[in-house]
Amino acid sequence: MNNEDLTYCEMIMMKELLSERGGIVSRDRLSIAAFGEVFSKHNRRIDVRISRLRKKLPLNLDGKSKIKSVSGEGYAYIDDDWLSQYLGEMS
Repeated sequence: MNNEDLTYCEMIMMKELLSERGGIVSRDRLSIAAFGEVFSKHNRRIDVRISRLRKKLPLNLDGKSKIKSVSGEGYAYIDDDWLSQYLGEMS
């Protein structure tokens, strides 16, 4: 994947997710960054964009998406490098 494969909104959302690598980014924060406004919790615009973004990213070594949904909170970007570092710190 390269930047040409991503839409403008997807690039903005990736920037937000990567800025909190391993941490949770709220739907509201993604919404404001990508669209300049907060959508109601029933609006699926952010969820649809995240779904499309997931399809464009390679999977982690465990076969799972790098973008994790955190129920009631938002999304987190967790890649193999971050996961390895996190697990190493827990040892």
